[in-house]
Amino acid sequence: MNKKQKATFAAPCTTNRGKVNDNIPIIKKIRSLFMSGRKFYAKELNELAHTNDARKRISELRRAGLDIQDSWQPNGCKLYWINLNDNRQLDFWSKWEGVRYD
Repeated sequence: MNKKQKATFAAPCTTNRGKVNDNIPIIKKIRSLFMSGRKFYAKELNELAHTNDARKRISELRRAGLDIQDSWQPNGCKLYWINLNDNRQLDFWSKWEGVRYD
């Protein structure tokens, strides 16, 4: 009676090795759109930044410290814009300027 032995450890995970953030170009694009001073719907940001979920990128920018305001419109959509009166914005973006994403 030969019993097959089980593996003693799990195989290493092969995904997400370097944790390269492929969203940096999209985040930079959305940031530059907001810095233009315009107000955007999420649908517009999706089209302009060539992404499928701008709301997630807006959430990431907010967590990172960017002051993005929003309000519900009568048509049921949310309008997003940046509060440019906040001086913290300038300090935050200095760390993104040297990021390479090739």
